[in-house]
Amino acid sequence: MRVPAWQRVVAGGAAVALALTVVALAAYGDGDDDTDQTATAAPVGPRTAYPQIIFTRADATTVAMTVEVADTFELLTCGLMYRLALPEDYGMLFVFLSDYAGSFYNRNTFIPLTLAWISAEGVILDLTDMPAAAPEDGVETFFAPAPPGTRYVLEANQGWFARNGVAVGDRVDLREPLARGSEGAVPICRERGVNPRPAAAP
Repeated sequence: MRVPAWQRVVAGGAAVALALTVVALAAYGDGDDDTDQTATAAPVGPRTAYPQIIFTRADATTVAMTVEVADTFELLTCGLMYRLALPEDYGMLFVFLSDYAGSFYNRNTFIPLTLAWISAEGVILDLTDMPAAAPEDGVETFFAPAPPGTRYVLEANQGWFARNGVAVGDRVDLREPLARGSEGAVPICRERGVNPRPAAAP
């Protein structure tokens, strides 16, 4: 199977623009496995201590969010798939090696989310609400293209940013999650034996 050196793929609440290898893709097979598409009420990972990011609002006040880090092919393509709930002040931070020019979509993503598109300098470029997919089929119904200059994407419960007064132009301190990374986290897709079936962005 020939794999391009750089391949943009999107998945349910996830996306990746990483150098892929045949070995990395082999762990997921050929993408034709549709088995076990039901959702699960998985917690936010097995650990109790996750890194935090700190938002600085326009008035110089701050607010924190605890995040899981998606920085591997598996974590980026699986994202928040199959979750039925996300704690209020939790999110998932998607980390790319360079500015990301693909799209995110809601395949098998059963939580309504807001996406924060963040620059390499830690500035929120835009906020996008993404509806949940229907649990009975998980088919994607929404695509969100990344704004130019996006280096990181943060998924949180829909409305979290508005509820906490965080807006476009505010700054985000990502030093702790970037330093710690995903720390060997296992994506829920692997735990369930499900292929996230990444697909080319439209």
